[in-house]
Amino acid sequence: MANRNIYIVNNAVNNMINKVINALEKNKEGLTITELVKITKLTKCQVRTELAFLLGAKEIKERKIGMAKLYTLK
Repeated sequence: MANRNIYIVNNAVNNMINKVINALEKNKEGLTITELVKITKLTKCQVRTELAFLLGAKEIKERKIGMAKLYTLK
């Protein structure tokens, strides 16, 4: 995993963020929320929360493809 400058106090939240980052690192072409839910075994709400955090931290990119959004690491 790339060295990321994200500071998280809560280990449970850090674990969820790492699951999302690891999934995106393994899928360079990007993933949808549905694909991230299947890979990470997190709920849709948890995945959306972590994606919002990573978008705010400018660690990932979001691209619309029709109705879907594709997420990739920067």
